[in-house]
Amino acid sequence: MTKSNPRLRLPQLMEEVTNVLETYYSVWPGNKYHKMVFILCDDCTELVSKLYMLTQNPDWSDEQAPRKYKGYHEVLKEVEGSYAKTVSEKELTELKQLHERMRNKHQLRNQFFHSTNVLQLTLEPRSCADGLLDLMYYGSLLFGAEWGRIVEKRRVMRVYEVLLRIEHASFEEPKYLDVLKDLLRRWTRKGFETAGVQQVQYGEDLYLRLCVEWGGTDFLDEVMGIEAVIEDEGLVGLMGDEES
Repeated sequence: MTKSNPRLRLPQLMEEVTNVLETYYSVWPGNKYHKMVFILCDDCTELVSKLYMLTQNPDWSDEQAPRKYKGYHEVLKEVEGSYAKTVSEKELTELKQLHERMRNKHQLRNQFFHSTNVLQLTLEPRSCADGLLDLMYYGSLLFGAEWGRIVEKRRVMRVYEVLLRIEHASFEEPKYLDVLKDLLRRWTRKGFETAGVQQVQYGEDLYLRLCVEWGGTDFLDEVMGIEAVIEDEGLVGLMGDEES
């Protein structure tokens, strides 16, 4: 049987990433599903790693032996080894720094499953937002322009990426979140002009999703305008750097 090109699976993987982003913003700005999103984000980083390895070597496998799979940390080491062959030392250092943040998140993620000591733990929005930003950054590092092209083609994914950057900047300067909320308050609700239909007031989280889904390029342009202001003031980047 002829093996399919692993890169053909990248759009499918990015659809899964989009689903995780949508789940996060489905309860925004609450924290009902933050643990679940945190876990799913960690799962996606592992899938990004494995798909990257397959694109470098179609014969690569995540199995060490029948029914025994390579661990998360082992796969990351293999990614670093493969990545080092094609990039500068500076770029490799950036990847290793990102991997260190990913390892720390993975350790916490495992505790959710295996330790009752963290049952009471409440994740702050920043934990999810930074993790999701790191996931997007990771994909862009490993898959380069191809990742970027798919993000641009998937308007919903692009909107969520910009929303993450705005939220990340708001942790340092809360006014940016206020600007986003003001945009949502004044955004025209479309498609409800039909007489005789009782309109209900959507919750803040659901309305954000509706804006993302139905807002088209107009809504994307609006949130990118907020992002541009933040970039001018030097408070946003692609990475979800926990130390910024």
